[in-house]
Amino acid sequence: MKLARKLTLTGVSLLIGCLTMMAQTGNEWDDPTITSVNRETAHTLAIPMATENDVNRNDPSASPYFLSLDGQWKFQWVNTPSKANTAMCAKDYNDAAWTVIDVPSSWQVWGLRHGKSWDKPLYCNVAYPFSFDESTYSVMANRPGWFTYNSTMPNPVGTYRRTFTLPDNWNGRDIYVRFNGVGHGYYLWINGQRVGYSEDSYLPSEFNITPYLTEGENSIALQVYRFTSGSFLECQDYWRLTGIQRHCFLWAAPKSQIRDYFFTTDLDNTYTDAKANVKVSLTGVDGVKGGTVEVRINDGQPP
Repeated sequence: MKLARKLTLTGVSLLIGCLTMMAQTGNEWDDPTITSVNRETAHTLAIPMATENDVNRNDPSASPYFLSLDGQWKFQWVNTPSKANTAMCAKDYNDAAWTVIDVPSSWQVWGLRHGKSWDKPLYCNVAYPFSFDESTYSVMANRPGWFTYNSTMPNPVGTYRRTFTLPDNWNGRDIYVRFNGVGHGYYLWINGQRVGYSEDSYLPSEFNITPYLTEGENSIALQVYRFTSGSFLECQDYWRLTGIQRHCFLWAAPKSQIRDYFFTTDLDNTYTDAKANVKVSLTGVDGVKGGTVEVRINDGQPP
């Protein structure tokens, strides 16, 4: 089947590019009414590329506006949330004695391979590996002694830290950090300031960190919870693993950007040709007034 090169622009929505911050209590991880704080709305990822040929490579790392955060991070494990204090995420906190862990990985598997006394990989199918309060749905209810996660280790928390320096050509752009999978809920700090919170272990999460950045070296920290209110929806027949388990990176966008887009195709009656429709959402209204959006279908081939 060959797509006919006919395209109808069905809608362009303009989003006001202001950044509204929600207040945080630090207890969102145990509140079933909250799944995120200050997290960006999910969207199709479109990292700007330097040239059209780079676009056809389909490799985000080829962009001058992409910076991987994969690699070695400092890591500290504790057995319960009360021991994961926020001071551990301060910009100048001394983490010299912490473990150096690989990202992406799950801390249970990594710890098992490196002789750590952290919690181990756990497999279960129909039962929750935690107890909960039936009135508040807190996941910190008392556990039976035979539970793997009993009163001596009710809800481990892993704190991750590292630093990064932004390229000079990112000046004047909006900077986002994106985690493609972190379980089972985490808080994000940039330069000692708490940015937000996210649940949902196996979907990407993204935060606009532009207001928190400084020139030169910046610090990033995460506190990742083994159990959260989101764990009720993630109790499936699988190995229970935790940590920064998928790739993570920074990326930079212009102030006026295509924030999201969605393609649909309408086939003709013979299923030979199709009309492509695209809906585009833009941010940075002032910068795109009077402009146009051009869309091209390459049939998988360079132009």
